[in-house]
Amino acid sequence: MGTPEPDQYLTGVNIGGLPTCFFAPRPYPRKIKAILCRNSAPSSTVNVYRGSLNSSPIASNSLGGNNTISGDIKIPTGQGFFVQWSAVGTNYSDASARVTLQKDDSPFDEASPLFWSTNPIRDLTIPTDAAPNTPRRFIGPDVPAEIQAYFSGGATPIAVDIFYFDDTHYAWVAYVLDVGNVPAVWVGRAYAGVLSTFYNYNAQTPGLNFSPGYGSFDAAAGTDRFFGPVQFSDFVQIVSGGLGNGGLEIDGSSFLEMLAGSLALFHGAVEIDSTGTFEINTSAGFVVDGKSMGRGFLVEDMDTANAAAIVSPASGFVSSCPAFTFPPGRAFRATFSSVLNVTVATQALVALTNGVGTVIVGSTRTPQIQAGGGGQQDFLVQWIFRNNTGGGVNTGMQVRLTPAAGTLTAIGAASMPRYLYIEDIGEASDHPNAPSL
Repeated sequence: MGTPEPDQYLTGVNIGGLPTCFFAPRPYPRKIKAILCRNSAPSSTVNVYRGSLNSSPIASNSLGGNNTISGDIKIPTGQGFFVQWSAVGTNYSDASARVTLQKDDSPFDEASPLFWSTNPIRDLTIPTDAAPNTPRRFIGPDVPAEIQAYFSGGATPIAVDIFYFDDTHYAWVAYVLDVGNVPAVWVGRAYAGVLSTFYNYNAQTPGLNFSPGYGSFDAAAGTDRFFGPVQFSDFVQIVSGGLGNGGLEIDGSSFLEMLAGSLALFHGAVEIDSTGTFEINTSAGFVVDGKSMGRGFLVEDMDTANAAAIVSPASGFVSSCPAFTFPPGRAFRATFSSVLNVTVATQALVALTNGVGTVIVGSTRTPQIQAGGGGQQDFLVQWIFRNNTGGGVNTGMQVRLTPAAGTLTAIGAASMPRYLYIEDIGEASDHPNAPSL
């Protein structure tokens, strides 16, 4: 006797390389009255397992001659059952099972061994409370072949938990004996059937050890280390540990890129080894105690030939940087260096202008340049200016010389180039008295 239940219908999913349906347990005993099975494979055997795929099948049939398994199959309280096919058709989901069940009102013999088959045991172990499209556990030889192959380099997956989205897309966690029998935990995914790993924890080297290309955090070595390109799109905070007390070390040719957000180091240091690159893609650049340290080099003009001679009282341009868009709200430093040659002892006025000759920073005066013996004077001057407008200003920058007497030549040579070098030094508001573009 029994109370009929609504038929249950499931399509197959990939478990151990075979299409499988899992029918969840109930808090009461049941009887399977019939199972209608379909599969697109030309020929396959369908087996029914009670409780575990690692048990013996309690019913079996070959599709083709008869695609229905019928007869009472008792399912104890709290136990699910599996329907599994021996061959894959076009897709795992081509396999399907429709089960007719009824509540068992006479379950007294539900645990009797008389209801267990003597057919050969199949491999693959899955928890009895697993349901379709929920995490499933595979143990030992039951671990799917593609994951076993992924660890073919010496590590052995002992057990794997998998969440299936479909046959070729799933997330997995593997409990692994690494090389040297070191326990480890790996987390990865399968995307279109291709496996990848984005995290592993190795008990021999405690810490968060990411795969190459994602970086690693090595707490045991006492240093926070990142290997390979590392990108952060949010906030990274290192409070203690690392270099001395709270530092970040970037080794070798590694690359750290802050796309957006902050890298905060409290009571620590940032160390970048020889070939490393530290890049911050933000508008402020480095900020120390609320002050922007600037973005560094912007544009320059470097000449290895003499400029055209300038005859007093005329003026002439001796260095000209190409046009550059100076961003708003920033301050800049221009450095001019040249050896000056005169025909008579004199001084010269030096001014920084924009590309059309408008003076940006007023003239300064060189020291007295002696003319005797082909008199020359090493000269270097720096100016600070800013863009205090509301937008970027695109302009070239020039250095203009005006000798007080005689003829003046700004020297340039391969071993002694003449140059105008311009760099970003911080916020315009930090230099309120600097002339503006």
